[in-house]
Amino acid sequence: MILKKVFFTRYSRILLAVILLGNLSACSGMFKDKFSLTKVKYEKLKGWNNDDQAEAMLAFKKSCAKYKLMPADKKIHSSGTGGVYKDWQEVCSKIDDSVDPKLFFESNFTPYAVKNRWKSKGLFTGYFESDLNGSRTKQFPYIYPVYGKPKDLIAKQQYFSRAEIEAGALDEKGLEIAWVDDKVELFFAQIQGSARIKLEDGSLMQIGYDGQNGYSYYPIGRYLFQEGYLEKKNISKATIEEWLKQNPDKAQETLEKNQSYVFFREIKGEGPIGAQGVPLTPMRSLAVDKKYIPYGAPIWLEAKLNGGANEENSAHFQKLLVAQDTGGAIKGPIRGDIFFGYGVDAEKMAGYQNNEGKYFILLPNAISEEVSDG
Repeated sequence: MILKKVFFTRYSRILLAVILLGNLSACSGMFKDKFSLTKVKYEKLKGWNNDDQAEAMLAFKKSCAKYKLMPADKKIHSSGTGGVYKDWQEVCSKIDDSVDPKLFFESNFTPYAVKNRWKSKGLFTGYFESDLNGSRTKQFPYIYPVYGKPKDLIAKQQYFSRAEIEAGALDEKGLEIAWVDDKVELFFAQIQGSARIKLEDGSLMQIGYDGQNGYSYYPIGRYLFQEGYLEKKNISKATIEEWLKQNPDKAQETLEKNQSYVFFREIKGEGPIGAQGVPLTPMRSLAVDKKYIPYGAPIWLEAKLNGGANEENSAHFQKLLVAQDTGGAIKGPIRGDIFFGYGVDAEKMAGYQNNEGKYFILLPNAISEEVSDG
């Protein structure tokens, strides 16, 4: 039953209240996380027969393309969980146009319920691809720079802070890849880790995460709550944006509470790109804590879904997704961030998503003997 994993995470891609506010629970940290797996049958996956596994297959094929580039005998995860890439390459080789997606997963994978000690439920939020207005050159009203990654940036070492960067520390270094008209929206795009910039000529420029300045992410919603500016129950991206725009004299100071700063690169072709290095699929890609979950693993998710713009989906979310991304705020054995895609509806869906749920990881049958029942 028990499968342990060790890994590290990248920068946050979420905007929901739990991330904007942070963890204010006095009980957090009382018990260390303990990841475990219990083999189950597909009958235990609520809603499995009603899902469209063909959509999940399209997302999984993107991960397969990544698997093909890896050494066959290399572990897919540093802990050994999930076997070696050969196990996954063999499964991927069985995909063709004639295969039935549902039967493919049932025939080649064994599902395992994920637990954190005695708990089977965790938090599931959502993220989306931000929408900005901008220009490739600085001209009014496009005066806020979108920076590419500095050449002297060293991973995991602290670079200039947000305050220093926005005070001009990177001026005249030629790092600007675009300019946008809204500092607050750019701030939230950094939290998301990707964005589409509508350029003044009508074209779109897609940008994605390309590095971070080494500072830990700090949720400004927590600061606004602690200072009494917003009530905890009202913390959201929308309420924070509204407060910042209504209090311009306090906005910069508030933004600088989060000293973390993200650098971008322009993406050509399909995007946005997740941490696995593959394009994300709306409603089928999941950001996970890669300390526990290997990239590319199919994940059956059962969670409550706050519908936002689509009330038809407000009750339950029961779908097969693929672990293709991560985030600095995605912490724990049972924790996920659903990628909702791009556009107004995706933003609303992600903005409302903040619910409990549980998930099951699907592992190749070839390695199922390595996982014992608990």
